Amino acid sequence: MFVDAWFRDSKGKPIVGAEVDIWHSSPEGFYENQDPVQADMNLRGKFFTDAEGHISFRSVKPAGYPIPIDGPTGDLLRAQGRHNMRPAHLHFLASKDGFKTLVSQLYVPDDKFIETDVQFGVTRHLIGNYIRHENEKAPGARRQGRVVFARAQLRHGSRPHQAAAASDHRQGERRAAEDPAPGVR
Repeated sequence: MFVDAWFRDSKGKPIVGAEVDIWHSSPEGFYENQDPVQADMNLRGKFFTDAEGHISFRSVKPAGYPIPIDGPTGDLLRAQGRHNMRPAHLHFLASKDGFKTLVSQLYVPDDKFIETDVQFGVTRHLIGNYIRHENEKAPGARRQGRVVFARAQLRHGSRPHQAAAASDHRQGERRAAEDPAPGVR
């Protein structure tokens, strides 16, 4: 998976030099601290935006995963007849002095739990544009062979888009209604 993300202010100008922490689960649905096979800090990274407010990186496509159902959370979900699955997503934490810190997620649109996320975290503005490429040379590939890969872009319409941070799905939907391409202030 190749990821391109742009960070812009509320006026659409690039946010240069923002620190962006990224983390996500493995293709099996485990974070590295849950999986003894993965190395410490696997599938985590820290990036700084360039002059265009852009970062890019290569990783593996994450998978969705179950939240724990032992204890009161499981009791509540069973009482409601709901599943305990999160759809696949990338976590972003972007910060820069003078700007509000952004904590957000970029969801994979073809995940079967995208419409029924147990945590109600998905909004339409947080669904990434994941494009599957087949029989193409991967960007930056050293070998000549053609492969299958995905490119994920955080965009809205024809211009780069900064996902709205939301503490819950209602706040995200309210922001989306107020500003179809929200930015970070």
